[in-house]
Amino acid sequence: MALRTVSFAALAATVAPSLLYLNGTLTLEGVMWVALVGTIVWFGVTPLWMDRKREVDDTQVQI
Repeated sequence: MALRTVSFAALAATVAPSLLYLNGTLTLEGVMWVALVGTIVWFGVTPLWMDRKREVDDTQVQI
């Protein structure tokens, strides 16, 4: 659960700086650094929690 929280926080760190720049709160250089760090953390953490067992087997799903 903690990895998922870090992953979502990192995803927010890639989106929020753009909104703060639009608002005039953050400089362009700040946006680039925060978005870069958020992207690196997201790509590093997300595969750790997304590689989990499926609750339903593919053979049990009827389409």
